[in-house]
Amino acid sequence: RTIATDEDFVGYLLDDAKVAAVQGEAFGLSPAMRISYATSDELLREACERIQTACAALR
Repeated sequence: RTIATDEDFVGYLLDDAKVAAVQGEAFGLSPAMRISYATSDELLREACERIQTACAALR
């Protein structure tokens, strides 16, 4: 799988890590992404672990 854009990356996170994010392009900030912090610390830690695992799998 090739990830060429921030949209590709957030799609990858949603499909493979089950973490929702919004591509930076939607806010004029490509190639960044945005995630919501409006949840518990526990869920944020889990999401960060999932993102880390998903990124490691790309190498």
